[in-house]
Amino acid sequence: MTDTIEILLKDKPHIHAQKLLSFHRTNPEFLPRMVAEFRLLKKLGRKKGGAKAMIHFLRWEHDWQRIDEFEINDHLRPLAIRVCALLWPDINGMVRFLRCKADDFLGTRIERRGTRTFVYPGKRTLGADYSFVLPQEDGEWLVRPIQRAGVTTNPPPVPTLARPATFHRPITEPEAVAIATSLHDIVASAPKPGDPLLRTWLLHVEAQPEIFTFMEQTLLRRRPKRFSANSLLEYARWSIRRAAASHKRFTLPNNLAGFYCRALIMLNPEFNGLCEFREDSSGTKRTGQSNKVLGCTLAPEPINNEPYRRLSWRAGTK
Repeated sequence: MTDTIEILLKDKPHIHAQKLLSFHRTNPEFLPRMVAEFRLLKKLGRKKGGAKAMIHFLRWEHDWQRIDEFEINDHLRPLAIRVCALLWPDINGMVRFLRCKADDFLGTRIERRGTRTFVYPGKRTLGADYSFVLPQEDGEWLVRPIQRAGVTTNPPPVPTLARPATFHRPITEPEAVAIATSLHDIVASAPKPGDPLLRTWLLHVEAQPEIFTFMEQTLLRRRPKRFSANSLLEYARWSIRRAAASHKRFTLPNNLAGFYCRALIMLNPEFNGLCEFREDSSGTKRTGQSNKVLGCTLAPEPINNEPYRRLSWRAGTK
């Protein structure tokens, strides 16, 4: 059955558009679920959300059929969120839009209003004989139908999500202290324990111990045969943000993500070799230097039929 997502993508020859269309045909509930998550955030009083973090959350939340190694390809994210914002305009402006290739083959334009950015359809967004209907109310939300020859097609229905009562077993004060102590031990064994990035990371851990707790508990409960550590980290952050009280704000600076992912393996070595770590990138912004700062190295090649190279660290680091 043809829906508005199919209409938007079927005449776009770009490989990303066709991959997303193929994924949608197999998983028609995925894009509406993206919209549902953003709507839930709005109900919780949050004005912004990250499409990348949310897609990582959905990867772990549900076993979506894969189109690459880790389900929906990150390269499709800019296109996927644009499709959602066009068809369900009440979430438009919640994501920071930057002009990219997706705008070229989708025919969309980006507009800034104050600190927020919005995506809008252009003349090439729809094929011949199709046109957008003005956004219409759908209960408390908005939809943008598509019309052709007097026939109107509405966007697929979006599920209504309830805020979970709790995101995991409440973390106790002794557990928070134990987490901070374990990560302090990792920092103490680093080549330069006083590195400013490591000090910043420890402050983050002490303020938001729930993030690492959720990561570790999820990994130990599911015990995947292979996984993306970054995806697990984003799943943890989104899950907590989705369920936490609005007065506590959960953040995750990009330059700290690598420390969390490596610490996860350092403290749970049975999963070493089941997720991919990369060599440090060259640059001057101190991001992409997690291995160097923590004193880690990568094995030359996988061993014991593991999918990825193992992470190694100096003796004494725990």
